[in-house]
Amino acid sequence: MRIRALLREPLLHFAALGGLIFAANAWFGEGAPEGSAVVVDQAWVSGVEAGLGRGLGRAPTTEELAEALRAAVDDELLFREGLALGLDRGDPIVRRRLIQKTRFLHEDRADLEGVSDEKLAAYLAEHRERYVGAARVGLTHAFAATDRHDDPEAKAAELLAELRAGGALEGLGDPFPHGQRIGLRTPADLEALFGQGFAAGLVDVPVGEAALLRSSYGWHVVRVDEREAASLPALSLIRARVERDRAEELRERAAEAGLRRLREGAQIVLELEDEGLRAALEEAL
Repeated sequence: MRIRALLREPLLHFAALGGLIFAANAWFGEGAPEGSAVVVDQAWVSGVEAGLGRGLGRAPTTEELAEALRAAVDDELLFREGLALGLDRGDPIVRRRLIQKTRFLHEDRADLEGVSDEKLAAYLAEHRERYVGAARVGLTHAFAATDRHDDPEAKAAELLAELRAGGALEGLGDPFPHGQRIGLRTPADLEALFGQGFAAGLVDVPVGEAALLRSSYGWHVVRVDEREAASLPALSLIRARVERDRAEELRERAAEAGLRRLREGAQIVLELEDEGLRAALEEAL
């Protein structure tokens, strides 16, 4: 029967545990007392039903849902017995998954509803430096290739003298793989095209002026044609990224708030010989 095979799928067990996480909200932080009842409430049912529906590709029948819920209850009973037997201790994988799932529970308390352009715009303004695009430079260059000249630097100096004597830069020099005219590019783009340190050499070159610069390929007479200052993109262009970053930050804050409540409600005994470490840890807690 397909439902029995499906119930053995790890994803369905994850969905069942998801339902447990929702159900646990009511008593999370206090801990379930030993021998407490397994309460199958609507939050749990909804979580299991959703996971089963995704696995089946349709809404489950009442009988299928009942069988899945029975499996979820069995999982919960096995989970509790495992904890009571201490099977989670000494197993870093089990411990890591428990920590991760509990953290997810705290993160789920983040208020992510009602995201509006106003809220996102405020977040964007608060974190402007994260989204400001890099300055860009457009240039034209004449190239003196290392493999074509005994002294490519001297050749490039000749080209620069010719330019300053009134000659045109266009058409001068050796062929270059990426062409002679390079449109607006960020420093990272220029480093990718010409090699490390090339973009830094352009920082103090005014628009319309030319300078000698070395690249990974040889020497260049480089004229800066235009500059575009670093700018903040319109929210409409980066809305998805801002929304994702804001949601991640809210979840992190919710998790930190949950951990703070746990620390405040817990009895933490510090048996440390290092008094400096003790004081630092007490402050951190």
